[in-house]
Amino acid sequence: MAENIGGGCEELLQKMVEKLTTISDSLHDIKDSNEKVMEIMNKINTDILGGNNG
Repeated sequence: MAENIGGGCEELLQKMVEKLTTISDSLHDIKDSNEKVMEIMNKINTDILGGNNG
């Protein structure tokens, strides 16, 4: 029985690691997207609005 419990725990931990890896990848994607948005906003601010001279 102890082996079954150990195997179940190992399987559960593996699933948790997979889900955390997915979450981590998603967070990195969001960070990359946010950086791109900031680049675009800075370009709009500089090119269209003339920077902080407003």
